[in-house]
Amino acid sequence: MLVCFEGIDGAGKSSLIKLFMEYLYNQGFYNKYLHFPNNQSYYGKIIYDKLNGKREIPDDIFQGLYVLDFYYNQNVINHLLKLSDVLILDRYYYSTLAYSNYYGNIFAISGIIDQLIKPQITFYLRIPAEIAIKRLQNINKKDKHESNVELLNKTLEGYDLFSKNFIVLDGTKSVEENLETVIKEWKIKLT
Repeated sequence: MLVCFEGIDGAGKSSLIKLFMEYLYNQGFYNKYLHFPNNQSYYGKIIYDKLNGKREIPDDIFQGLYVLDFYYNQNVINHLLKLSDVLILDRYYYSTLAYSNYYGNIFAISGIIDQLIKPQITFYLRIPAEIAIKRLQNINKKDKHESNVELLNKTLEGYDLFSKNFIVLDGTKSVEENLETVIKEWKIKLT
């Protein structure tokens, strides 16, 4: 089963994913994890260079690199799905659509992703940008997305456009409360 977690930086995805993976392991499910952008892939490395100010790339091309990273990693996703009961993705194509709302090319990007492998379930941690930025203040080195309130707010609007495709979680709740919802919804999807 392919399970995806979406949300802006600071929403709590990493903490929730960690606990969910521990839960799955304790229940006897073999699980794997993949984060996008994938910093092991050719396109993922270029994306991280741009985010960390090491490379200048026009925004429209930058958004296209995310799509290329997804397509480049389709074989990796298929392989990990064969090796595991549950493959957990920390972000996938919905994040690129949501962030594209800021860059103004959301509908151009949405037409390109139709052939990607689709998750069986997507959880979206929704949190106000101001709270996310407060959570991120402890990180020594933030990328350009993690400190831009306008970008994060436009991204939230982008996620909201697709929220009918998600199970929306309140990112202001405790990770334990959200884990209960994730487990409940995941069990429903299993049956």
